[in-house]
Amino acid sequence: TFGMNDVGYSNFYKDNAQELAELQIKKSFDSYQVIEKRMQDAKEVTKVMIGGSPYDETSKIENQVFPTKNAALLKVNDFQRESAKANNWGFVDFAIPMMEISQREQAKDSLFSLSIGDRIHPDNDGHQVMAYLFLKAQGLAGKKVAEVSVNASNEKVISADNCRISAIKKNGSNIEFNYLANALPFPVDTVVRGWGSNKSQNEGLKLVPFTQEFNQEILKVSNLESGLYQLRIDGQSIAEFSSAALQIGINMAELTTASPVKISLPTIGSSAPGLNLSPL
Repeated sequence: TFGMNDVGYSNFYKDNAQELAELQIKKSFDSYQVIEKRMQDAKEVTKVMIGGSPYDETSKIENQVFPTKNAALLKVNDFQRESAKANNWGFVDFAIPMMEISQREQAKDSLFSLSIGDRIHPDNDGHQVMAYLFLKAQGLAGKKVAEVSVNASNEKVISADNCRISAIKKNGSNIEFNYLANALPFPVDTVVRGWGSNKSQNEGLKLVPFTQEFNQEILKVSNLESGLYQLRIDGQSIAEFSSAALQIGINMAELTTASPVKISLPTIGSSAPGLNLSPL
């Protein structure tokens, strides 16, 4: 992936900006042909082209804007995309989807930008969007972190997807079991971090359906007595849910607690985290 610096900056203010941009695009294309030949010769390597993220010249933020720079960037993306198609390589498109998100959000807020700091570098919300697009391009949408379904009345596991359930015990209306996860949900940061950052990763969840498509760790418990239940993990109180909500399924990836619970992937021979549902 390249193009942001290659197509230039100040040249877009000059009288012959279009001519200079075309020269920069040609130079990028010539360089890319060298890269393409190297990749064609590397027969044993799986190739995936990644188009660069866009330059935001449409936001009304006060930062300096280089007019028509993004159009030049899109031309660089185009010849990478065309090369990927011709060579039967993968291609991840960041530019077009990110531009569509920006245009959608700027219609509501003219100051919105995924790269609010300098129109170039994506902020934390922009990186979250890019992570979503990258995973989606790999065909991973819809694959759950894990899904557990337990029948409380007969202490049976209905299903256990990408995890293992053992030692189910029922004591009155209380039910508990061990849950060994093969994967963990993605922890989305709510704090603004990084040099020059203005937004948190969590703000990216408002822009793309990351949670719905990639961050699902579902717990279902059927045939509970009607009422409100408390979920505990390793003895730590996490949240309260109705029997109806547990019947439908809750997404544990979205759960937070003031006192964080440490849930790790156990090694062979170690015990799994214990989950406990107690009526309130």
